[in-house]
Amino acid sequence: IAGQHFVIKLEVSGHDDPSILFFVVANNGNQGKGLSGLIPESQIICTSTYIRATSVAKDFCLPNPCSDSYIIIPTLQPAGSAAKCKVTVSCPSDDYQLHTILQ
Repeated sequence: IAGQHFVIKLEVSGHDDPSILFFVVANNGNQGKGLSGLIPESQIICTSTYIRATSVAKDFCLPNPCSDSYIIIPTLQPAGSAAKCKVTVSCPSDDYQLHTILQ
């Protein structure tokens, strides 16, 4: 539903000094499928703050028109870093299904 409010939180553990951010990308017509190649800027719905910390959160509203699918892309810097990531999605007005594409 356009205008629906969400809060996403990314937490990482197992890294001494991480820098993190995440993107929310519209994936219309590709439910349960990943993306490949360059992501057009028009598909990026939300970008969190790039922060040197173990967690970051961002709230946003769905645009109009809405996509039938979204992908949350967590990123960890510097390049080559590895850590466990936990993504939490909250929506105060509805329930949504989350599906892990890659682990």
